[in-house]
Amino acid sequence: MYSTLPNTGDTANLYFDSSARSRALSKVGLVISWVAGFVCLGVGVRFVSNRNGAYLDLNKYTKEILPLAFNVLVTCINDSLGYIHTNSLRWALQREGRLAFNSNLRLFTSARTSKANAWYANIWMLFCMIMSYASTSLIFIGDITGSAEGAFSYLPSSYTDFICGYALLTLAIGILGQCIIATAALYSAVSCPTWSQSPIETAAACAAVAGIRRVPGRCLRSVHDKELDASPVAPISRQKPAYKAHKEVRAVFFSIWGAVALAFLWGVALIAVINNRKLVEGLYYGKNWTFFPVLPSSVDLRAAEVQAEPKNTDTTGTMTLAILWDVYGEFVWQNTANPYIPFASFCWGFALICLLQTVMTVSLHCAELLVNVVRDEKTWRRASGSAGLSRKSTNVLSALLTSGPALTLFLYKPVLHWIFGLAVSTYFSIGLVMRPPQIIYLSIGAVILASFVSALAFWQPKGHQPVAFGHLQTLVDLIDEWPAEGETMFWGRKIGRKTMDSWGEDEALVAGARTRSQEVLEMDSLREERVAHAGTSTMKLEDVRTDELYMGY
Repeated sequence: MYSTLPNTGDTANLYFDSSARSRALSKVGLVISWVAGFVCLGVGVRFVSNRNGAYLDLNKYTKEILPLAFNVLVTCINDSLGYIHTNSLRWALQREGRLAFNSNLRLFTSARTSKANAWYANIWMLFCMIMSYASTSLIFIGDITGSAEGAFSYLPSSYTDFICGYALLTLAIGILGQCIIATAALYSAVSCPTWSQSPIETAAACAAVAGIRRVPGRCLRSVHDKELDASPVAPISRQKPAYKAHKEVRAVFFSIWGAVALAFLWGVALIAVINNRKLVEGLYYGKNWTFFPVLPSSVDLRAAEVQAEPKNTDTTGTMTLAILWDVYGEFVWQNTANPYIPFASFCWGFALICLLQTVMTVSLHCAELLVNVVRDEKTWRRASGSAGLSRKSTNVLSALLTSGPALTLFLYKPVLHWIFGLAVSTYFSIGLVMRPPQIIYLSIGAVILASFVSALAFWQPKGHQPVAFGHLQTLVDLIDEWPAEGETMFWGRKIGRKTMDSWGEDEALVAGARTRSQEVLEMDSLREERVAHAGTSTMKLEDVRTDELYMGY
């Protein structure tokens, strides 16, 4: 079925979804984040005033589940605050004339007109994200237990774990620090016409508010052709990937695989150090490579002697390198009646974990760009599907749950941070420990992340519909007829050569900003070149034909 030619005139009255529900959900998430931050602050202050923490008796399963639960909570808070920060950045860039794509690297893209998105605010947001994830590795600090000779637990009897008040305070700082920036972004002077994640709504808002205008003759030109002039082009059945369309995608691809190399290098280097047995104290040569680490009760890592042939022959535990808690000769177990972790010991342990967490946190943040770019393209490609692209109002939560790549990354984030907690953790009477087997498993997890990102970066959509990957000018060029609220958008062949040959002058005219004479001249030009037109409509369209050239009207 063919539609009439589009109305390419005044775009000031174009409909776009402001996504008020997304803004409301963002406010709810912000309030919850503020509450969570203050709860962590209050409990942390209470614990610090009570010898820096409290004692718990946890079984081995609860010990593993609690850090995972905290990582899930931190991921939910960070992502909800990050959504506000992302939307603020998008429209700050638009106001500066720098918004090319719907999705951008949030923490590596700054805006001059928004203090919440300035370079120093981005650095602070990144630092707070790292702090929040690093804190989860230090909240629950266990200890070695056992009755065999050499079982070195300095927690009070009947207790297995220590809740660190300092870690709750750093978690509170990480959450509240992001809340401050998100609040500033939410109530900044930057006008946000829409809170929708959809590239279609962003493009419509830019066309209606920002004055982006459609360029005629580019009905089959993809984002890869954005530098080429308008000219007749034949459709292709398989589109080019995002890797070739977005320079930031290429940077993310190489940086994530670089992080994988660093992770493996870290694990291999620790194995070499432990196998050498002559370089540092506090190491244990174990042969256990199970996923969950095991520390034998017959080894005192605090007093481990470094020698070519260790006297201790117990190798049933997990290979471990321990960095002891002592600072200026003061050990954690100095006060045996009420043991605690000195503040100076916590500071250097926390700083080291933050340093190690930085690479992973940045990598996961960069992976969001690929997920969002592919989500943008999948949204646009619905227009050539049988059901079309509905312009019904949506919200950020439904957008997450209906996007496979976005949901996969959201669920994978806490899991990867949790595995990091297995690889680098703390023991009350020992200090910070690194386990090469778990670091190798973390590296494998990083390979899975990098492979996932690579699949997205090199995904080549099938079909004749040109790709945009969220490039706003390309979308405005491809969409020649904007459906109203609640209507469905379809993309396909609208005018063929046979149809143009039979057209009269009156049939070729459409209502718009152009004059009658201009429309007649353009139609005559199309007849002479005998090219076809593809575009969008509220009626279902047939697919374009491979034996025709398309330029558009």
